[in-house]
Amino acid sequence: MCVQMLQFLNVLGVRRGEIYEMMMKTIRANLEEAIEKRSIEEAEKIFRLSLPYVHAYELRPVVNKALSRMGGVVPEEFLPLFSTKYKGLEVHLPPDARRQVWEANSEAALRQLNDLLKACVTESSQTQMSSIDSKQPKSLLAIGEAVGGSWSLYQTVLKLLRGGFAHSANSRYCQLRLDLLLSLPFQSKGQQVYDKDPCSKLSTALQTCIRSNKVATDHAKSITKMVYGVPNNHPVLGDMAMMLNHPRITILAKREIVKYLGSLVVKKALPRSAMTDLSALSKIVLLSLNAAVLIKTRKFTKPKLEDLALKVFYTAMVSLLGSKLLGEEPPDLSTILTLVRKSSRSSHVAQHMLLPFLGRAARTGDMWSVKVLLPAMAKGSSNSGKVFLDEFFASISQWRRRSPESLKSIKSVLKTWGRRIGVSKRVSKVTDGI
Repeated sequence: MCVQMLQFLNVLGVRRGEIYEMMMKTIRANLEEAIEKRSIEEAEKIFRLSLPYVHAYELRPVVNKALSRMGGVVPEEFLPLFSTKYKGLEVHLPPDARRQVWEANSEAALRQLNDLLKACVTESSQTQMSSIDSKQPKSLLAIGEAVGGSWSLYQTVLKLLRGGFAHSANSRYCQLRLDLLLSLPFQSKGQQVYDKDPCSKLSTALQTCIRSNKVATDHAKSITKMVYGVPNNHPVLGDMAMMLNHPRITILAKREIVKYLGSLVVKKALPRSAMTDLSALSKIVLLSLNAAVLIKTRKFTKPKLEDLALKVFYTAMVSLLGSKLLGEEPPDLSTILTLVRKSSRSSHVAQHMLLPFLGRAARTGDMWSVKVLLPAMAKGSSNSGKVFLDEFFASISQWRRRSPESLKSIKSVLKTWGRRIGVSKRVSKVTDGI
């Protein structure tokens, strides 16, 4: 009868695959309905027999239905088996059951969470830097779902993030540290983990900065007060520094320093709060630069700002910006160059601020600032930010059309700088034919 029916359906143009799928769905629905009516003991027996096949998409609903009838909790005697007989099968269970298995089996948790983190780092590296409001990577959502309301699993993820960052110094791990924490309130029972994390208040402040696309001075002072209020030798300092090393936060803080000094020059005013504001922004940059050292050495001490060297550096920058505003050559270019060189060698922050100021000089056509900043940049300074380096080349290439004479006057300095920091090919594209 069945053979005749199949032959008849074949004549009607119904595919065998569709027929089998319909039959499977019907049988599975009837089985799930029957499980719902069975006792917990019978459901446990079905769970035991069907668990080895949970990886099969067609049979997974049966396993999960039996588990649901049991109250959604995996029996204690099954938990050790997920490291031997049922190794890796827990990933096919519902989130709560999966977390239960991982909490009881640290090896399985490490294996699966590490794979998720690697996928997330790879995914975030292949896309532009996220903003908090943008669509989060699927792998990040998977990590958040895996953690849920489990504090122990969250701690495991943080250990993996710290280890990955200490090993590679890849700031994407810092990005994940912040993004993961901010995603937790949207997960089942994730709010309780978020509230327990000592970095939750800092994450809210950083979220505001990313959403507004700037690190306002008020926010900078609030952020540094939070971080510098933590006592030395407290491990949370490492996590806070990691979050400040989020690529977006670092870029916004550096841009705000350049913008702030530019506004002082335009206003021709130096308010009392100027150095306090600049100090707060500089501390954010300093903490981000020291994040890798804090995590790798586990010596959680707050880095001290090189106040004197930074004052000298910022004063020199104001002098250059003022000369550009007046349309005049700086009165003593060699002295300014000496001050910039010395201060950038004495201050980690000043060294890494050279490239953002250089980008501004190229964007505004400030030939004198370019002449000062290029020789001051030490070998490897381009590592302070690929974004700023790209912005500089995008702006300086416009000089070929807008100001070829100015480009010609800095050609020699530009080529020397290019050879020193390893960007000779990019410099040649800009200067060839000038």
